[in-house]
Amino acid sequence: MKLSILLPTRNRLDLLRGAIETVRRQDGDWEIVVSDNDSEEDVAGYVSSLCDKRIAVHRTDRFLPVTANWNAALQRSTGDYVLMLGDDDGLLPGYVANLARLVERFAAPDVVYTSALLLTCPGVVAELPHGQLSPYGYASFLAGTHEPFVLDRAVAHEMVRAAMDFRLTYGFNSQFLAISRRLIDELAPAGPFYQSRFPDYYSTNVAFLKARSIVVDPGPRVVIGVSPKSYGFFHVNKREGEGVAFLGGDEEDADADLERVLLPGNNINVGWLSAVETITRRHGAEFGLRANRRRFRLLQAAHVYEERFIHGRIDDEELAALEARLSARERRLFRAAARAASAVGSVTPTRLRRAAEYAYRRSLRQFPTWDPPPLAGSYASVVDVFENQPDEPPRAPSRRELYMSRAIIISHLLRRRDSSFVTRYLTGLKGIEIGASSHNNYFLDAINVDRWGARDTPYKQEERMLALHAAKVDVVAPGDALPFDADAVDFVFSSHVLEHFPDPIRALLEWQRVARRYVVAVVPHRDRTFDADRDLTTVDELLERHRAGFRSDEDRHWTVWTCESFLELCDRVGLVVVDHLDPDDKVGNGFAVVIDAAVKPAGV
Repeated sequence: MKLSILLPTRNRLDLLRGAIETVRRQDGDWEIVVSDNDSEEDVAGYVSSLCDKRIAVHRTDRFLPVTANWNAALQRSTGDYVLMLGDDDGLLPGYVANLARLVERFAAPDVVYTSALLLTCPGVVAELPHGQLSPYGYASFLAGTHEPFVLDRAVAHEMVRAAMDFRLTYGFNSQFLAISRRLIDELAPAGPFYQSRFPDYYSTNVAFLKARSIVVDPGPRVVIGVSPKSYGFFHVNKREGEGVAFLGGDEEDADADLERVLLPGNNINVGWLSAVETITRRHGAEFGLRANRRRFRLLQAAHVYEERFIHGRIDDEELAALEARLSARERRLFRAAARAASAVGSVTPTRLRRAAEYAYRRSLRQFPTWDPPPLAGSYASVVDVFENQPDEPPRAPSRRELYMSRAIIISHLLRRRDSSFVTRYLTGLKGIEIGASSHNNYFLDAINVDRWGARDTPYKQEERMLALHAAKVDVVAPGDALPFDADAVDFVFSSHVLEHFPDPIRALLEWQRVARRYVVAVVPHRDRTFDADRDLTTVDELLERHRAGFRSDEDRHWTVWTCESFLELCDRVGLVVVDHLDPDDKVGNGFAVVIDAAVKPAGV
């Protein structure tokens, strides 16, 4: 496994030296591709002085916007995996060797996502004259985890859906993820890998959409630096215009009507909009995604009115620039709310006012609550962090720290809970759900039957991570040997469970035995899950398994279906299909099938 570390740079040679040094001290197979964006400094001379053939530098013939420079670096790379670093970032000891182990252990995943440390360098924040080092890994799926694991694709897709809604539930920074060359090449028909004004907002979310396998390593493996020469510096210090210029100015967006949507305000939101609009154009139809333009306008207007009427940091001219682009209704609504808040704030004690401001920002539900205590020590550069690992290991975020970020995911999931297809058949009926989960709740009147009663299984841990609690298990029993009489309930329902049975025919016939009216199964579709590169399981193979009485305790996806192949199985077995929907109308990575339980098969 060869890793390409991409290092775009411009006039920051002092920082670039540190980033390169943290890579040179790594074991394993790696290369560095420095893309010098028309610097006035002698970047090539420095690289040449290192006398290391693994480090290449390429100078652009003119100043490029950030996205173009990132793509220039990528085009020069040759590694099996690619990691984009800023020139004020760095690797922590053992990054390359650890990545190689994960690639081997998890059979070459498309993405390896890690946690990080955040280095706020001296001179960035006035209140931190000596800088600060903090844990930086607020993704909700990191909560309570200690060992690498495969992220469920449905969870990854929910993260992207939240991003399309301008809600941050995981970090988009490019430093968090190493991406396989295979995935990069597969995405080539959609254009350059890095697109939009914020290339990491685009590429990270697209990777989460399209990756067949995402491995999450909870440990911090990189240092993300915020230096006085970075975009983060301008953002933290409310110097938006200089930040835009630093990135290379505005890049044109292909959507001609985007100009009607844009509002002045927070440049982060403008770059975010550029990214999600590009995702909409490139991949929206495939995944049913669309940028939430209305919410973008709400956030921009809220930002400007808050800055004007609450903090007094912008003048009437900037407010007028916003209001000129608002509709009359928007203008009346936002101005009335801002003036009311200002009037109440003027007579409210400071402590209550600050609490109200905090509650207001939380009500926007854009960013998670994430303010971990800094790590002990003094660190002026990424090399300092590399050479002096913190004595106090960065801890996983606590339940309280990640509550808000989880709540964002939960609220987003709740908006998509109802499946009109499933409820059309099962509303008002009483039944059994096989392997119910709290984060994939269909809200059925059903007993939950699970083969495990323990609360510490990987599935229950995932439920608690995503929904803060795990579904209660009512009956502990194998799903294909239910302790119920024939025709005991109206229905048996399962979602993303049937593929775990070594003999799915046995399970379906058992569900038919117990149900009076319907058997409803939501099943993962081969082409929309991490099974995409597997062959379909033939009906003949499934029939042979059933006739042989095949059994196994191994937990895996034993069977791979498309909707067509599942319907063929039902026909061969004698199950009468009432209705089906492909894709399903809940998560969308599977299909749903309704079987008439009143018609019992004669035998298989």
